[in-house]
Amino acid sequence: MVIWVLWFWVSAWAVPEMEAVRTEVPPVVDGVLEPVWGKAGVADDFRLLGTGRPASQRTWAYLLYDDDSLYVAFRCFEDRMGEARARVVEHDGRVWEDDCVEVFLAPFPESSKYFHFLVNLLGTKREEVGKDDRWDVPWRAAVRRGEDGWTVEMAIPLHELGLTSEVAGTWRANFCREEYPHGELSAWASCGESFHEPWNFGKVSGFDLDFGALARETLLKECAFLDSSLGALREALFPKLYPREARLAAEICTRKRELAALVEGLRRCRTRRQVAIREARFRALAEEVPWFEREVALALLARKVPGELRKLGYALCAESPMTKVRPDRPYRGEPADTLRLYACRGEYEPAQVVVVAFGDSLRSVRAEVSDLVGPGAIGGEDVELRLVGYVRVRKPSVGSYEEPGSFPDPLLPFEPFDLPEGEVRSLWLTVHVPEDAKPGVYRGMLRVLPEKGEPAELPVVLRVWDFSLPRRPHLRNWFQIMRYWVRDRYGKEREEEILREFRTELLRHHMSDLDVASPVVRVEGDSVSIDWRPFDRDIEFYLKHGLTGFNVWWARVPGGWGGRVGKFSGEAQRRISEEILRETVEHLKEKGWLGLAYIFPIDEPTVLNFPQVKECLGFVREVAPGLKTLLTLGYGATEWRPGEEGRPAYEDLVGYVDIWVPHIDCYCPE
Repeated sequence: MVIWVLWFWVSAWAVPEMEAVRTEVPPVVDGVLEPVWGKAGVADDFRLLGTGRPASQRTWAYLLYDDDSLYVAFRCFEDRMGEARARVVEHDGRVWEDDCVEVFLAPFPESSKYFHFLVNLLGTKREEVGKDDRWDVPWRAAVRRGEDGWTVEMAIPLHELGLTSEVAGTWRANFCREEYPHGELSAWASCGESFHEPWNFGKVSGFDLDFGALARETLLKECAFLDSSLGALREALFPKLYPREARLAAEICTRKRELAALVEGLRRCRTRRQVAIREARFRALAEEVPWFEREVALALLARKVPGELRKLGYALCAESPMTKVRPDRPYRGEPADTLRLYACRGEYEPAQVVVVAFGDSLRSVRAEVSDLVGPGAIGGEDVELRLVGYVRVRKPSVGSYEEPGSFPDPLLPFEPFDLPEGEVRSLWLTVHVPEDAKPGVYRGMLRVLPEKGEPAELPVVLRVWDFSLPRRPHLRNWFQIMRYWVRDRYGKEREEEILREFRTELLRHHMSDLDVASPVVRVEGDSVSIDWRPFDRDIEFYLKHGLTGFNVWWARVPGGWGGRVGKFSGEAQRRISEEILRETVEHLKEKGWLGLAYIFPIDEPTVLNFPQVKECLGFVREVAPGLKTLLTLGYGATEWRPGEEGRPAYEDLVGYVDIWVPHIDCYCPE
């Protein structure tokens, strides 16, 4: 038995291999698998994601190629065709939410880069580089639907893949399928948590192509793009008003001449080795572009600095607080003559000031803000200046389209800082308008003082409106502070102290913590006792600071996230939860707080978990009348987008949910 289990595990996770087969006659891409596919390399034995077990619905993938394209076909067997999902019609839409097939190609042996092609049952396509869907290429696909399955054909042009000299006859690849009637995600090469695991891809060998010509074509395209980029930078400097701009333009022209010589030699290349030599020189030229972009941006900004202020060698720019000013990217802001803020009484108003060293480096830069004076004075703790800190991001969030590097994140206590030539640093000013401030215009001054060099001044003008923000906002909101993160960072001894500081700070900005307080619940056998004293003390404190609501997270109701939603383990657990809920409702009614309470046991369930959602929230409805239920809804509970026909799937939960929190792009306002 042990030997069989070991054999199953090894066979399920072994790297599969396939031989690519050249075809002299390209298949017609119409979804019908003609006889030419009988000669193709075949990928079968699809395994379920995560477990490595064989999929119940068989899938066969076929691969052919010629000098122009890769041809991929799928035969997808399905014994529940009437239940197959086919809704997404928009190119580059969320194709994976339908029954679909996916092709992953990783031709570069020394890189994690890969290409991703998807086709659903309607023939809707999506293509990505990794998970970036901004990549658009003219590939073809067609689907044919049958009674017991469906077939797909694809044609992927080789010259659109940007193949370089490192690419040879063996690639990494995977062929995958989303099958919804049985809820199966399967792949030729077994994957652990996602199909996007290039380290688990299988091997496809036998490509016999002119890789030198393909690499030359790729490099010629890249050279043309680089030449255009350099040309745009040169044009941005005209007319050249200052010597620095003339020097930059001359350097750019030199690089363009070097690039032209590279292209001339490249056109004569015939082998991968010859192309590889030019690729190295091209990379050296391309790596200079960020420097040129930064220098041109600095030159254009310096051009806008008025008169005598240019001699300072640095500028102060007002930037929206919503803008992430990255220190490792060209900054294209404009010098500011005034920093303007608008706020009402009780409001915190932020402003971002960017210090740009377009001349010499700055040492030990200090900054200070005067009181704001008008109908009265606003100063002291109500005017705070901080320094924006940065974090190194190696893998930006999916869909952000940002490159790795330094991102602004923490607001740090202000300390003198150095600013090397050509770099930027953001200052963060926050003005709190006191409750008793008189309306009108207040004026002050922000001063930046380098250790050596002349100080710069930026007038600050604040208009205070003649109304106040209420302590407790009309629009309820809930944010979450992760308790265990606080414990890990500050230790268990300071956990409650730090949590109170964070929660109070949130409330100053009209934000309420989700799990702000809880009673002490003791369960002995079937007996439940609840000590409400710590809960009452905390809620009374936070209500004075504007708390808008709280989660009843101590009720021991089964919950979960995504596709993992639990159930009661037995009748005893159900009775305990029922007793906790009944006592909670009774106590909250007595205190007059039931209207502030809600219960949030399940986060972003899938449609498959709707029965558990109904059971859980229906139970709360039954035993705790008056306690609101809150449910967050992600893509898995929607199966719909604004603009599509039909209705969102989560409408099936009407009657169970009081507070709906859908993803913004899943929201149906009707």
